[in-house]
Amino acid sequence: MADNGKGTLKKSGADNVKSFRGKYRINTNIDFRLSPTAKRIVYIFLAALFIIVLVHQTYLRVKPQTQLNTQSAVIRQIYASVDVPAFVVRRESVLPASGGTTVVPCVENGGKVSIGDAVADIYVSEAAASSASKLSSLETLLKYYEGIENVESANLVSDIGIYNSAVLDSLLSLKKSILTGNLSVLEELGYKFSENLTKRQIIVGKSVDVSADAAAVTAQIEQIKSATGIKSTVTADKSGNFVNTLDGYEGLGSFDEIKKMTYGDVESLLNSQPSATGTSSVGKLITSFVWYAVCNVPEKEAIKLAVGNTVTVTVDGYGRGDIRFKVYAKNENANGYVTLILSNNELNEDLALLRKINIKIHTEEYAGYEIDRKALRTVDGEVGVYVQLGNVVRFKKVDIVYSDDSLVLSKKKEGESGYVCLYDEVIIEGTDLYDGKIID
Repeated sequence: MADNGKGTLKKSGADNVKSFRGKYRINTNIDFRLSPTAKRIVYIFLAALFIIVLVHQTYLRVKPQTQLNTQSAVIRQIYASVDVPAFVVRRESVLPASGGTTVVPCVENGGKVSIGDAVADIYVSEAAASSASKLSSLETLLKYYEGIENVESANLVSDIGIYNSAVLDSLLSLKKSILTGNLSVLEELGYKFSENLTKRQIIVGKSVDVSADAAAVTAQIEQIKSATGIKSTVTADKSGNFVNTLDGYEGLGSFDEIKKMTYGDVESLLNSQPSATGTSSVGKLITSFVWYAVCNVPEKEAIKLAVGNTVTVTVDGYGRGDIRFKVYAKNENANGYVTLILSNNELNEDLALLRKINIKIHTEEYAGYEIDRKALRTVDGEVGVYVQLGNVVRFKKVDIVYSDDSLVLSKKKEGESGYVCLYDEVIIEGTDLYDGKIID
């Protein structure tokens, strides 16, 4: 070692460190081992911490949420009604039959006819009528063949795409007719498909010869005509709607004196029995577009029905929905009933067959937002409901126009805030509700 000038040697850094450790007894080997008791305390602490965290997380997952039973506010109509029997009175004219025994109508039931139109053909026998029934389809087929014979390529458009589309369209019409059960037009659509297909064949240069087919159909027609026997045709002597059956009540109830009907008149009609119709007629003509339903209504119900107003009527057994009648007349009676005369100017096959009917006259009509009665609350003197808007509860007022044991109808209040609106989620059931409450 080098001499420092004082006769001592200078110590190295390592020697100084060792000397320092020895002098102050510093131990650098730290022991982190725990005693068994300390370990148990740590383990218990960690286990408790884990259980606390687990329970908290589980609670958050299964924490009971505020359960609200709600119902959307939608518009509903409710009628107050009265059920009564009624009798239908029309202006009707019976059409007599002559010259045969089997009647074949030429017009669909309830169809409109003009003066001179054929309404029915009469044949000497059912066999003759059966043969004659084939004539219509054969004559239609013959017209189809004659039309094909008159088609020339020069008269057709050269664009084959037009005819491809026509063939496809007529084929789709046939399919739709079959799927919907509308078989009455099936024959006509079949001919249309054949016609379009034939035109397509002609445009691509193929020869189409139906002369032999037309001749065969002509021969069938002539054969049937010669075998059908004597036939007479019944024509309409007035304009109106033709009905091919009689119900035996024709002529009952004075059409021209309908406005003067009394309680006794109506009861007499309702208790009447039909007369025998026999086979001496082909049907009848309804010659006035206006017809009437007459009935006797309790006075307290009739008060709600004003002459000139339109009422909705449900007819038992009528499958086309409710019928709108006009209150034509109201005649007071001394027995607590009012004779009501209702008029209508619509007519179809089903309406033309109505006679003795049970009807439900809707005397009052209410419309509004349907609300379960259990949802009603009174807050600060205002009747209303709580609704759920997102996660917030709000109180909204109602304007009740109809009420029964289970529901109320709240009037639509367009442009007025604070009232129930369309599709509001009305709270039917819930506890501790108040305006502005946040739903967890």
